[in-house]
Amino acid sequence: RFGEDAAAEMIGRYPVGTSDRWKPGAVVFWYLDTSNRVRYGKAIQYDPDTGKRDRSGQVGAMAAHTLLKLSGNFSPCWYGGNLLPKRPAAPVGIVESEKTAILASLYFPEMVWLAAGGQGITDPAKWGPLEGRRVVLFPDADAPDPNTGKSPFTRWSEHAERLRKLGYNVTVSDLLETNATPEDRAAKYDLADFLLKWEPQAFRAAQEARRTSPQPAQAAPSQPAHERAAAPPPMPQPPTAPQPVAPGVPSGWQPLETRNS
Repeated sequence: RFGEDAAAEMIGRYPVGTSDRWKPGAVVFWYLDTSNRVRYGKAIQYDPDTGKRDRSGQVGAMAAHTLLKLSGNFSPCWYGGNLLPKRPAAPVGIVESEKTAILASLYFPEMVWLAAGGQGITDPAKWGPLEGRRVVLFPDADAPDPNTGKSPFTRWSEHAERLRKLGYNVTVSDLLETNATPEDRAAKYDLADFLLKWEPQAFRAAQEARRTSPQPAQAAPSQPAHERAAAPPPMPQPPTAPQPVAPGVPSGWQPLETRNS
């Protein structure tokens, strides 16, 4: 869908491999820290028709060190953390899914995109490399947790408040919270589902047109442009399955005992 050049650009930034643990295959996301060390890997199986995780009954996700039968203290970092030193002044977007971080980098290339690998963003060891940077959180639009009654947006907003008290420059985008339907929440809608309605170039053109077009006088918005939805261009296109490109295990794969980034 995006073309070979865009695929090569994404794979050049984000370490992606493949695994034959499940049929017809799985994607392996390799977590590299700011020193370019392999800290973790996660194999996930996707449905080739929908591009979403395969939840048909097989174990659709597994740690790479479990697959490789390696032992040690595998301390995860942000997925995409290896990109932070390359763009020290760029704002940072954080999502749950590794796939979503990769795709978002095509639509908002002015940002460095990281993935938490789930809803857990509270590990203090992860936040050290983000000191002094502008960070925007993009939580999924899942249904509220049945035990707490809190949505991902609420949980991430609460943690963002705690981080701001510690001096971090963190905000939470309400893009999905304000646009997702009940059906979207039941389907675990995330930023990729929103973005994949449009082609990247058309989306960026719409964003640029919105930024540069005259606007009626009004109160200053509370969020910067990259946290707000663009006016959608016509003819949305459905998402397609991700295409794993780079097979194999990164060189230097080994357990790391440190949690430093």
